[in-house]
Amino acid sequence: MTVSRMLSNEEFKQMMSYKPSAKNQKEQQSMKLKLLKVVEEVYGDAYYRLKKETREAIDMMCWLSSERGFFFAKDAYLADRHDLSDRTIRNVAKKLREHGVLFTVYRRSTKQNGRSAPVHLFVDHPYFSYWEELLNLSDFQTDFQTENAETPCGSKDEGTKKIPTYSLPLKKSFNKYIRKDESVLDDSFTPSHIPKNFVLTVKPFFGQAKEIYKL
Repeated sequence: MTVSRMLSNEEFKQMMSYKPSAKNQKEQQSMKLKLLKVVEEVYGDAYYRLKKETREAIDMMCWLSSERGFFFAKDAYLADRHDLSDRTIRNVAKKLREHGVLFTVYRRSTKQNGRSAPVHLFVDHPYFSYWEELLNLSDFQTDFQTENAETPCGSKDEGTKKIPTYSLPLKKSFNKYIRKDESVLDDSFTPSHIPKNFVLTVKPFFGQAKEIYKL
């Protein structure tokens, strides 16, 4: 079961209150092109074989995200505007998530206690570090990976399914929690200036050289 990160109304309002990173239309266009370039790199040569309408929808996603690094236009809105199906829009977002370009969270529904429209965060936008801290995305990413750590058994033909990494930059914050195993040295490695009689006395209770040295 996949647990979706839900945004409270307060969190969403706080995100919307951030001052846009682009000061004018020229800077907004420049940021849009930067995000669009990342998307094009995901698709490779296949990007220019996409339908014109699909490329226009992707262009709009990048434009809407240029100011604060995210867009929350609904699939139906983008689909209707560019004469596409909702499924096409969802497939684009899914592909970008699987390649670590987007991190998707969800607004909480006002009518029922469930998720509503998605909010797609561009990892390559300068503001992503703000959203990562505000929404505790590092903790969420850890929980998500732990939950999906076990791979169900299947036939040999199925192969191993890959679990998408939604946010590659988040890996940086995980390394500090990795502990290296320390070598355990017995009493024979106790420094020579420690009296042998003392070592023999405490050895039954403290078998490691490090512990004996501390005593």
